[in-house]
Amino acid sequence: MAAQAVQAPVTPLVVSYRDGLLSITAENADLREVMDRVRDSTGATIDALPVDERVTVHLGPQPPAQVIAALLEGTHVNYVIVGGLADSNAIRAIQFTAESSALPEPPRAPPVDAEALAARARALIIAETGGDEGVWDDAEAGVPVPAPAASSAAASVPAQAAPPAAPVVPAGQD
Repeated sequence: MAAQAVQAPVTPLVVSYRDGLLSITAENADLREVMDRVRDSTGATIDALPVDERVTVHLGPQPPAQVIAALLEGTHVNYVIVGGLADSNAIRAIQFTAESSALPEPPRAPPVDAEALAARARALIIAETGGDEGVWDDAEAGVPVPAPAASSAAASVPAQAAPPAAPVVPAGQD
């Protein structure tokens, strides 16, 4: 005799919507099937789920938005619940998108050349100030600053001597 596989008993998926309150009982149920039952019970429009997940829950009876939020907590979807206008507990639609972490990363910027960045910074400073900062701009850029040369005007002016100091007289010797 061939051995038969023993299957665990299947707990039925139960979705109930009564008096404006939603209840969901599911054991290892497909999330898409749960959402199909929510749609059938509430009449809400529900987008297709972007993920395939299984859930085990015992939720409600509570307002539908609270039950849906608890059902989707920990799943890999972002969602928006659109409520009813006349009945604050009613839901009209549920829209899904995949979590942003499941989306591909945007391309990274190429590395920046440090010399080009420094040159651009110097050009901006010169553009903003007119370039009249003197040798300080070059010193910041790492360029050696030459010692100032004696100008001919400074050389033609005679140096002034300091005034003579007053003699120091010890106390008591007037």
